[in-house]
Amino acid sequence: MQSVWLARVTWLALAVVPGALSLPEYSGEALRASDDVGRASAVVLLWLAWAVVAFGMIVLHPLSLAAVRWLSPMIAVHVWWMALVADDAPEVWARLAAVGCALVVVVVMLRADFGARHVQAAAYGHERRHLLRPPVAVMLPSALVWLVAWALGAVALHVEPSIATAIAALASALLAAFGWRRVSVLAQRWLVFVPAGIAVHDPLMLRDTFMVNLRWAARRAAEQGCEVLIEPINTRDIAHYFLNRQADAHTVVQTVGAPNLKVQFDLYHCQIVE
Repeated sequence: MQSVWLARVTWLALAVVPGALSLPEYSGEALRASDDVGRASAVVLLWLAWAVVAFGMIVLHPLSLAAVRWLSPMIAVHVWWMALVADDAPEVWARLAAVGCALVVVVVMLRADFGARHVQAAAYGHERRHLLRPPVAVMLPSALVWLVAWALGAVALHVEPSIATAIAALASALLAAFGWRRVSVLAQRWLVFVPAGIAVHDPLMLRDTFMVNLRWAARRAAEQGCEVLIEPINTRDIAHYFLNRQADAHTVVQTVGAPNLKVQFDLYHCQIVE
């Protein structure tokens, strides 16, 4: 619990340290009076990302853990840039405070006990959840998406104003949202210790097993001239059901590649989830 509170305090401090989260020429009245839509949008998105991370540190949940670990390093890199490289960096004490706070947050949010607090917050009854380490095959593409999203954000914030800054700001936000959705799966992989024993909750493993079983079922059904239907179910009626959205179901069908595998479109479940 101490690591969570340390991260909360230092993250709040970043918002009040002069020059840590903003550009001097784009703050307060200067931001409202600016006619540079791209740069102004980038600053607004920067503060929105800070707010999302702050919310994720207050409301503990596996999905908020993914948001914190995805967005906070991006903001930390911006803070370090403003403190150490930018020509119009703030005073020395403010630089040191900003660098120190950002470093503390990055180190703390990567700690195992920080992740455990978020995961355990969504646990049921007497179960104890322990995060699994992310596989390298999943982390490498995610790291590439993170780098591209950060680079586009840096362009929007630090390159001379132009139409490119607006495009870069929008592209960075879209990539960040896409990347968060991908890495959120990694925050939902855990060992569950319950009185009856140990269980594994791993969407990545479930997906592979699901694909293998669907291919087998589709082949057997084709031999009998039958079709196989898969149906996304809403998470309110059946919590933790593997398939929840139509887009995900159609991705499964395309991946399996069986002509007799179809998706059932149920408006009842769609209007709840989508």
